[in-house]
This record gives sequence, structure tokens and C-alpha cells, in this order.
Amino acid sequence: MNPDFFISKLTEKLTIPLPGLKVQLKMSPLGRITRLTRFLKSKHVKKSGVLILLYNDNGRLFFVLTQRPIYNGMHSGQICLPGGKFENTDIDLYNTAVRESQEEVNADASEIIKIGMLSELYVPPSKFFIQPYIGYAKIKPDFKKQASEVAEIIYVDLFAFNENPIILKKQIPTNRKISITAPYYEINGYTVWGATAMILSEFLYVVNDLMLELKHQTLLAK
Repeated sequence: MNPDFFISKLTEKLTIPLPGLKVQLKMSPLGRITRLTRFLKSKHVKKSGVLILLYNDNGRLFFVLTQRPIYNGMHSGQICLPGGKFENTDIDLYNTAVRESQEEVNADASEIIKIGMLSELYVPPSKFFIQPYIGYAKIKPDFKKQASEVAEIIYVDLFAFNENPIILKKQIPTNRKISITAPYYEINGYTVWGATAMILSEFLYVVNDLMLELKHQTLLAK
């Protein structure tokens, strides 16, 4: 499928109501609903923006994930989307997501086209409110990792991932010295769980729904 054509249709798709929490929760660790209920009563949250950066690589669409370095912190070694905390100099959370993507993986902000956003998500352990965005680069960015924030850049073929997402469940150790039972995506040998998996769950729902619509339209045209 032509990447630019797919992106144009995805942009349209993102203008209609999103499935939101009911789809996010399919990849949620146990106890998420209880903690979300507590969040709805709390005003003490931090804001952040993350980016699903789609790009054209020889006629196929990819996006990137990053692995955090090992450090003495809550999200040590985890797989995440490029992005980070809102700064006072940011215009909005989209600006946050793009700025952080440029800093973390060297994605040129001037070459990223904003195509839409997904449903917001709250992360109880770190008290972060995350706004996911989707952007598109017509050519593959010159990816380079910022060593202080990124241990590895993970390249994901969107259509291959959508056609065969590997969803498993296991006990996952956390940085609070406990293990929790959580569903996860296995992507290129990496365990992708928590907030990132919940964001990708909604993203795949939208992508899969769009793919079915396009196939149906193709059949009707024959």
C-alpha cells in the first residue's frame, strides 16, 4: 500500500471519536482501573507528550520505540515511545513530543507532519498524564540515539506488527521491588508493556479498523 495514501486515510480516521480507555485497558496491568479511579479525584499530575513517528522506508511504513538506559529510576530499561515531560517553553504537548523526539532520536522536527492524536492516558506510578500524538516523515529520519536517554532505537514495521501482534502475559518485575502480572507485546524480541502497550493497543485498533475499511472499499470497486 502506498504510504502517503495510507497516511491521508489515517489522518481522516483520527478525526472521528476514538475507542479510548476500553481498548487501552486490554493491555493494562492488573489494578489499573482502581488507580485510574483515584486519578480522576486527583489534581496533582504532570503532563507529557509522546510521539508515534511513522516514516516511509522504501515503500513501507515504520515507527520507532526506544529502550531507556538502566538507571536508578522508575522506568529503568523499559521500552517507550519518544517523548517526555512538558516544559514551560513548549507551546503545547505536541511541541513537547516533537522536541523530545528530536532530542532522543534525532528526528528533524521540521520534517514531521502532524496527522492526529490518540486518547490521553494516566500512568499511576509516575503520576504522568500522557498525550500520544502521531506524526509522519515522508523519508526516513537520520536516527541517532541520545546516549543519556536512549539505550537502543527499535524499528517497527507497522503493517507486519498490525497483521501479527504477539500478545503474551507474564510476571514483570517493577522498580518498586515487586512483580506484577501484565499483558505485553513482544516486538523484535523486546517486552513492551505498561503505558506504551496501552497506547499501541489503541493505535493498532485504529490501524486495523482502517485496513478493514480499505479492503472492503477495494472489494466493492471490483
